[in-house]
Amino acid sequence: MSAKLVRLADYVMDFLAARGVRHVFLLPGGGAMHLNDALAQQPDIAAVHCHHEQACGIAAEAYGRLAERTGVAMVTTGPGATNILTPVAGAWIESLPLLVISGQVKRADLLQGSGLRQKGVQEVDVVSMAKPVTKYAVTVTDPQAIRQHLEEALYLAHSGRPGRCGWTSRWTCRPRPSIRPRCRAGNRKAKPRRPRKTMSPPSPIC
Repeated sequence: MSAKLVRLADYVMDFLAARGVRHVFLLPGGGAMHLNDALAQQPDIAAVHCHHEQACGIAAEAYGRLAERTGVAMVTTGPGATNILTPVAGAWIESLPLLVISGQVKRADLLQGSGLRQKGVQEVDVVSMAKPVTKYAVTVTDPQAIRQHLEEALYLAHSGRPGRCGWTSRWTCRPRPSIRPRCRAGNRKAKPRRPRKTMSPPSPIC
């Protein structure tokens, strides 16, 4: 029997719900339309709408502190993604868990070393900007790799520096066409496992 195929955006939200995420702070945008729709259809996660992407990040960080859960923020492409970089840097400095999911232009419009500064509408290489202040930042281009990236991000969020200051942020950015295709569902409720490949843990200094 073949595995069930699901929309990738639905898989993302089901995965987060299975890992205990109950709130996502977002500012909807066209570059993340499928993620927005999937969030609206996920009964176990409440969508908390903000008026600015920076507010999304700050609210998600504060929620993570108070609820002792991983704070999750979701934004659209371009300025939506760059606007949330300040709270991402704040979470990095404070060593707090913050998962940011942003939209991106379709894969055909990605720069991919073309020498241009922008090709797609509202395109910006936000992953390169986020890497210095995150433990994990990636653009997901292969739908079949989504589970590995999500597990890697959540594992790194809760590993490394010990104690209450032992968390940092990470970024998961996915181009629009990779949100719409279907992927094999698998078991989203499996126990967290250490990814096969990961970067070296940071120095245990708070």
